[in-house]
Amino acid sequence: MSPTIAIIVTVAIVLVNAFFVAAEFSFVKIRPTRIEQLANQGKRRARLLLSMIKHLNVYLSASQIGITVASLTVGWIGEPAIAKLLTPLFHGRWGLNDGTVHTVAAAISLTLITFLHTVVGELVPKALALQQTEPVALWTAVPFRIFYLVTAPFTWALGNSAALILKILRLPPTSEAELLHSPDELRLVMQHVQLDQGARRLIDRVFDYTHRIARHVMILRRDVVVLIAGRPFDDNLRIALANQYTRYPLVDP
Repeated sequence: MSPTIAIIVTVAIVLVNAFFVAAEFSFVKIRPTRIEQLANQGKRRARLLLSMIKHLNVYLSASQIGITVASLTVGWIGEPAIAKLLTPLFHGRWGLNDGTVHTVAAAISLTLITFLHTVVGELVPKALALQQTEPVALWTAVPFRIFYLVTAPFTWALGNSAALILKILRLPPTSEAELLHSPDELRLVMQHVQLDQGARRLIDRVFDYTHRIARHVMILRRDVVVLIAGRPFDDNLRIALANQYTRYPLVDP
């Protein structure tokens, strides 16, 4: 393979790596409720995406296969190709021997490949997926699904191998639930969200609700405002207007 073709192939593989990175981050960040809404509107990609994020672990494993293979291939093809193009530029210069020339060319080649792979193959697709999560997830769903079907045996083998190692280490297997935020993490998130004081106080009380027991929120029977079935309508209306509750128990006299 000529160096020029090898470089073109390298750039293409970097873009493939970018695809998997974008798919992975968008799948993790996407809101299932939003995709379910789009699926109910009849959007085919949304229905496919919804079925995929319900089995997120296997698709994350597939994306890791794609990213790993792409990264290794970039180094395997790209580094020698760029080094081969750079080597003639250093021959006969500064008194460098052949071994030194090859080392310098390889070092520069590795630096360029690392820069290209990190920026184009990792950082840019990651930022794109985080800023445009919904369109990126919908756009990558179909090709990602095809890739998963093709690599399903490898994904299954790797997933079970990882599970076996975790079992040997006496560690629990990972699951989608671990991607959810804990109450303490949600509190930290809410500190950076613009909310009025009332809404913030309401959310804080929701987090505290799990620490309460029933008797803390119960109302004594004698303190409950009720409407009496046998009373005149005007009397019951007067009670409702005076207390301004949204619901009233209706009891027999």
